[in-house]
Amino acid sequence: QMRLTGESGKATFTAQLTMVRSDYWILATPGADPDNPAARTPHTHHLSIVQGTVTPLANGFRVSGPAVVTASGNPAPFGPSSELQVDVTGGSSVPYSNVKLTFTGDAVAHFGTQALEGVVRTWR
Repeated sequence: QMRLTGESGKATFTAQLTMVRSDYWILATPGADPDNPAARTPHTHHLSIVQGTVTPLANGFRVSGPAVVTASGNPAPFGPSSELQVDVTGGSSVPYSNVKLTFTGDAVAHFGTQALEGVVRTWR
């Protein structure tokens, strides 16, 4: 969910993620059982930016700021010093259709440096 704060140049963003270890992790981990769902360590995250900075992009906008991250309902174990950049972009047929989440700081140890890509579900 994204709430722009009028013409202030600020926005609040929240998202929920469900994650599991990748197929690459199974291949790189000797003895990992690809048929055991528990080996993939399923978990959830809630992410938020409160009053982040809004920056226009050629085909959308960016919201960036300090990230608050939980892990399965608890404070994330990788540390509190993380920034999140949320790019909301689209094309000529469907504006604001795509979202990319990119972390910096402590959260990179868990989420990596590449953007997590998704789809905007609703736009008003």
